[in-house]
Amino acid sequence: MREGLGGRAAKDAEGRISALALGEYVSRRVPELAGEKQHRRNAVFRSATSDLRSFPMSIAPR
Repeated sequence: MREGLGGRAAKDAEGRISALALGEYVSRRVPELAGEKQHRRNAVFRSATSDLRSFPMSIAPR
């Protein structure tokens, strides 16, 4: 998650990283990191409601 908030997750035109972009990044990255340690893990990104609205979480460093 720290990598994603640090700028590796997708950013909008203003450099903001949304909750959805962070969730998508973590879902991709966890299996990669686990594989490096010969583990099998998947990250599941869920929301508390079915009506998911994203919001900014961070502004990526320049």
